Amino acid sequence: MSALKNSIDNIKVGDFLVWRKSQDDKLIDKIANFFIRLFTLSSFYHTGLVYEIDKDNNEVYIIEASNPKVRIRKLSDSLPCFIIHVDIENRDLLKKYLEDQLGEKYNLLGVVTAWCGKFMKGDNRWICTKLVSYAYEKFLNINLHHYTTPDKLTIGLMKELNKPLRYLD
Repeated sequence: MSALKNSIDNIKVGDFLVWRKSQDDKLIDKIANFFIRLFTLSSFYHTGLVYEIDKDNNEVYIIEASNPKVRIRKLSDSLPCFIIHVDIENRDLLKKYLEDQLGEKYNLLGVVTAWCGKFMKGDNRWICTKLVSYAYEKFLNINLHHYTTPDKLTIGLMKELNKPLRYLD
């Protein structure tokens, strides 16, 4: 039995997910992920949030900003990854906020500005860390905008929330 099946009862909407190894099969995605890690100087290449838990089918769905848009996919298609369990009071409102971002465009230029330590402001185009940071700012009332890369965001969340990073496969 996988760790996901063993821990599905502990996973909640809004939990933070981060990936070190790409599960994408397409060569273009592997190349893009390599350059994300290179430009962001990050050992992690991607972040996302738990969006929905389907206990009847033993499946977890994630929301992520990934080229070309914000989308939902199965966590089981994206393992292994790491997780930080996050305490959020109103998970339903968080889910609604994330729903509103579905289909919004990915921001390739935003990856470069994240490398410089800034998010592009004033637009509704996303990169993975910006989607997570803005959601947590709204629902945890913590400012994470200075954690613009997957590494910085992961370490920042562990410090801000005093929570460990756990491996999930």
